[in-house]
Amino acid sequence: MPEPTAVPRTSLRFAAILLILFAVIIAGWPTIWLPLGRDHGTAAYIGDLILKGKMPFTDAWEIRTPGIYYIYALAITLFGKTGEAVRYMDLLYQFFTALALYFLGRRWFNALTGTIAALLYVMVYFWSTDFWSLFDTDSTIALPAVLALLAILPHHRGPRAGWDFITGLLIAAVVLIRITQGLLFLPILTAILLERMNDRPYRWKARLFRILTMSLGFIGALGFYAAYLVYKGAFHDFYYTLFVFAPQYTALTQQKSFMDFLHFAAPIHWHFIFKFGLPVLPALTAGGLILIHRRSAAGFTLLLWCLATLLAIDVMAKFYAYHWLPLFAPMALLAGFLAGLGYDLFSQKRVFLALLIVVVFLYGLSGFISRFGPAALKRVENAWVLETGELDYFRYLEQFSSGDSSIAANYAAVKYLKEHTKPDDPVFIWGFEPEIYYLSDRYPPTRFFINYPIIARWHRKDWYEELLRDLIEKPPVYVLLLADDAMPWITGEGLDSLQLLGRFPELRRFFLDNYQLEQTIAPIHVLRHQPPSQPL
Repeated sequence: MPEPTAVPRTSLRFAAILLILFAVIIAGWPTIWLPLGRDHGTAAYIGDLILKGKMPFTDAWEIRTPGIYYIYALAITLFGKTGEAVRYMDLLYQFFTALALYFLGRRWFNALTGTIAALLYVMVYFWSTDFWSLFDTDSTIALPAVLALLAILPHHRGPRAGWDFITGLLIAAVVLIRITQGLLFLPILTAILLERMNDRPYRWKARLFRILTMSLGFIGALGFYAAYLVYKGAFHDFYYTLFVFAPQYTALTQQKSFMDFLHFAAPIHWHFIFKFGLPVLPALTAGGLILIHRRSAAGFTLLLWCLATLLAIDVMAKFYAYHWLPLFAPMALLAGFLAGLGYDLFSQKRVFLALLIVVVFLYGLSGFISRFGPAALKRVENAWVLETGELDYFRYLEQFSSGDSSIAANYAAVKYLKEHTKPDDPVFIWGFEPEIYYLSDRYPPTRFFINYPIIARWHRKDWYEELLRDLIEKPPVYVLLLADDAMPWITGEGLDSLQLLGRFPELRRFFLDNYQLEQTIAPIHVLRHQPPSQPL
């Protein structure tokens, strides 16, 4: 009887990649029709300006680190200036993230670990994340993080120093997306120090050289971007926004003591564990087994990656839904490791332990499906009826709300501006809905396209004066005044933009003297430039 022919590794790898691609298409396809939220609008608006030669901070003020704007600029370049471009880019980006997870799991442990990790990441990301959080800043951290961990591994091609330099570049990319997630350097240093630790001699000098080479890439990347900002005259605004203005925003939810923080954060962490039981429970189980039973350099690096990511989230002390997204990648790898361990135990006839691992996965899966399954099925149903034309898009938008933002009203305002203005007509929004600018392809005459820096309790008076000058020099054809958009995380109180306008008498007088109310798309008041105006 002839021996069975072994399946070539290349074929198995190709099959795994196709499976990951199929998972991304199936899980991600229904998200294409999802609307944009204000964070998407902000990144897309600034990304579009970057493609026009403009600069973040000086030409469009916003509080976040600039990495996300360049990712959105790439999305617009690849898929056009549409809302769907953001969603298409999300699918592409998460496919490469899952693919990188597959190769990292394969290198660290085995092909089964990598495959499970990639599929689990795709499933959890697309099925458990709402329209607001999908492809927000934090969801873009995983790809450069995973690539950085891949780059420090031994490679057959290219000098080791070159890969270490690339690792530094990738850590810099993470920092430019979210500064606190720069703690990624901790697991990377661990990987370098633990690699072939039992070798004698230990090769301190070689490891130090690797760390210095990586640091050169990191400092070089950040230094190059800083020099670029200086060249463009944007460095001062960049520095002030991120290191003076932003810390005051962060301080709004900081606790007075460590114990106060624990009381605040503990229930949030427990909620996260129960909400995302599918990746969390296997990850916790795997973490315990790595510490007790399967100690290895890869295992310890993976655990530290998870802990560093969690610490970066805790440091921000905001705990918005999208802040947890960078954890999905290391948790998926830990879960993949547990699945691989279960397979090994079955082959060793240690059935009880293997069944225990299966129970952990099934328990997490049942909780995940019961919590997120109905919403995922509803998303598929909506995508189908939208594709077939059975559901009007504006009716579809009515189901989306963030509590302080009316998505349907924002898209109706986009339609109104397109119908009543020319492409070069300036418009201005007194509020925080930048997706209206992006989707309508209309621009404000000021860099303060959101009122965030003006209404913040610690706002700069010269910024307000700059806004007034910009509006007076080039009066917008339309002004949109937003109501029901209270932002206590900025103002510390429950007043909306319309109510806060009373605190800026010069701006309010400018609107009263030069604009008339033309339309109300609740909660948006649409004013047209037509002096003299009637009192509001």
